[in-house]
Amino acid sequence: TADTFAESTEFFGKDMFQNALAAVGNYGEIYTRHLVSISPRLEINEINNEETTGLLYSHPLGKVDTVGPGPIKGGVIERILQRGFLRC
Repeated sequence: TADTFAESTEFFGKDMFQNALAAVGNYGEIYTRHLVSISPRLEINEINNEETTGLLYSHPLGKVDTVGPGPIKGGVIERILQRGFLRC
């Protein structure tokens, strides 16, 4: 909830998240307003239809049967793999 972001509200005010939602709407309202004419919702992605949890199904992007070139030499992913764990 917006109440858990106390540190973020220093510059934008206590009601920053409520104000943002009031200005543009929630995900469902934004999708309906801008995307439904281009890409109608599939039944699996219906939000708040009183039968589901409202979770969204993420479709795979690109070819899922191909393997990429691997991590860049000396890059962040290579260092994580060498270290054996991700620092959070």
